[in-house]
Amino acid sequence: GHQAGELRPDQRLACQPGPGDLPVRGYQGQGIGHALFEAVLPHLRTPVLTVRASLNAVPTYLRYGFVLDGDVGEFNGLVYQQMVRAAA
Repeated sequence: GHQAGELRPDQRLACQPGPGDLPVRGYQGQGIGHALFEAVLPHLRTPVLTVRASLNAVPTYLRYGFVLDGDVGEFNGLVYQQMVRAAA
């Protein structure tokens, strides 16, 4: 079985701000994203991880081994670049 908080290969993790969510800006530059990547990436069980990166986040994803995948798009007002990373 799957534990709480565990993603199955057929699921997606989506982070969309909603009412009551904390603004991200106050937490940028504190190493939270780095810690998240370091904790999660070694445990991926899917062959490919796909993200919709905001354009200003593309360099960060490139540092973690993601590559561009297609053209720039827009979803719910977010202009993004789809990126993929093969599991280690």
